[in-house]
Amino acid sequence: MTRLSNQTEREPVSMRTSRRGLLPLRRVRCSARPLLTLTAVALLTSACFGAAPTGWSAAQPDRTMVYASMASGRVVAAEAASGQRRWEYPPENNLGMPYYPPAVGNDVVVVPNTHNNGAKALALRASDGQRLWEQDLRNAESVPMPPKSAPLVARDTVYLGLADGSVVALDVANGTRRTGFTFKARDAIWGQPVLRDGTLYVTSMDHTLYALDPDTGQVRRSFRANGAIPGSVAFGRYLYVSSLDETVYALDPATLELRWTARTGGWVWSEPLVDGDALYVGSFDRKLYAIDASTGEIRWTSTLGGRIRPKPVLAGDWIVAGADDGKIYAVTRSGQQEWTFNAGGPVVSPMTAEGDLVYASDNSSHRIFALDIRARTVRWELPSNR
Repeated sequence: MTRLSNQTEREPVSMRTSRRGLLPLRRVRCSARPLLTLTAVALLTSACFGAAPTGWSAAQPDRTMVYASMASGRVVAAEAASGQRRWEYPPENNLGMPYYPPAVGNDVVVVPNTHNNGAKALALRASDGQRLWEQDLRNAESVPMPPKSAPLVARDTVYLGLADGSVVALDVANGTRRTGFTFKARDAIWGQPVLRDGTLYVTSMDHTLYALDPDTGQVRRSFRANGAIPGSVAFGRYLYVSSLDETVYALDPATLELRWTARTGGWVWSEPLVDGDALYVGSFDRKLYAIDASTGEIRWTSTLGGRIRPKPVLAGDWIVAGADDGKIYAVTRSGQQEWTFNAGGPVVSPMTAEGDLVYASDNSSHRIFALDIRARTVRWELPSNR
């Protein structure tokens, strides 16, 4: 087993600075001040991580199992405690490079399928990996449109964001498109839709959070940020979203009226982690922020060794954050870094946690691994080359 290393708070990695913040490698400036097109954002993100994106393996735990989208283009089901594989799909060929974890619900695993630049949604039976259905994803003009968000399985419907800003609603039983549901933003949907209290929340790269009728897609209310919103939404006392304008927003869930903002020093890619009266959010300025959930006051910052893309997770007594320096950091609620784990490559994929296990991957080997937080060891890993 791989053992984690103890570490106390350390100084940030030395970098050139400017009035607008850190200047990353190759003189590419990771700033979201200008209005960026989807293509420009994708290219700039690639440059900020130092290489072209090659797929982001990610896992979704569900009770005693973990379902993982592997960079090999296969979906794997493994036992959460041991990592023992139960099934993988497809047995031959692959589904293309993943950029999002699968969604699980109603004994169904839903996976966006981008094989050969395709535009499909695939449903597998969770118990044995048997294919249940596959549905072409098309916009209102019947043009194939690739998926860009993690799917949401809610009640008997699958919601999925597409590259053109559309959201499709599919019947979870057979994959047919829900009649009467229509919605399209002005730019791509990258964040996973969220259904809460009878409202479907959708974020868009067009800078806007939409609150929709989950049956029709009609916009009930909306909020416009000052930058693109690539992440999802989080709920606590307020509704929280993060933006590439380096800001976290707190909104009244009933009205989407602004309650407060908190500024960071770089892009904020993912929604905050809500933990009681505190929010934890990572930024491209390499800092983990603890923010008062009621007022937006920044309580403390902890400087990590790389830019922070995935949402932090709560595991054991620690806030666990992954960074593009190839390390995963365990930080106390008071902001002290207690230990780190060397993942071997940039940690850019969504992480999840269940009990004392954190499921993560790196962007070099693309393996999925389970960190036992209390034992500070890697309990198991799934290589991506199978």
